[in-house]
Amino acid sequence: MLDEWARNSKRSRTVATRQANSSWAYTQSLFQPELQLHNLELSAGIDRAKRKLPAKQREAFELAIIQNIAIPEAAKLAKCTTDQFRDRLYRARKRLRQLLRSFQQSSSLGHPTSVHARPKKKSIDVGLTD
Repeated sequence: MLDEWARNSKRSRTVATRQANSSWAYTQSLFQPELQLHNLELSAGIDRAKRKLPAKQREAFELAIIQNIAIPEAAKLAKCTTDQFRDRLYRARKRLRQLLRSFQQSSSLGHPTSVHARPKKKSIDVGLTD
């Protein structure tokens, strides 16, 4: 019971962090047209890659990743065992990685690191040391 609470708590923090990072990246991309173009190309690439997945793998990816449904519940919705569902999700992620790598290599923009990395905070010297 305690383990389940810890997993759910960790999942909530992870989701909140992802949402904060994605909103920060979105805000940054509003002021950089080349990043807007890259994001549009990336979104189109992800959609094309998802369409290339087999139906059962696409369903597993949509349920677990896009809709953020817990694996046991998603397995029930997909009418399969939890192990089968995890296998489908693993294979979907693996195939999407392959497809997106080929997209990244063929993309004209490359990988904009400024969207994914927050600027480092500068430390302020207040002069308290001797």
